[in-house]
Amino acid sequence: MEESKIETEGDQIAQRKKKLAELRALGVDPYPHRYAPTDSAAALQREGAGLDHAALEALGRRARIAGRVVALRSFGKAVFAQFVV
Repeated sequence: MEESKIETEGDQIAQRKKKLAELRALGVDPYPHRYAPTDSAAALQREGAGLDHAALEALGRRARIAGRVVALRSFGKAVFAQFVV
């Protein structure tokens, strides 16, 4: 049993190394040194306050924020995430 566990872990490590090599071959840095958020979560909340779904969709806004996701709540098509920044 211990031997099969080692083989399984060895297979997982081999798969991870293969995926890492594939990303590098595509020119993707798998461990980027920079991440540039475009907005803060608070600024996005202020910007969207009082807007209905149609108005938010019309904005066509894309944003990048930084923080740690501490909770995800899924309600059908809507997903709510709680971040700590």
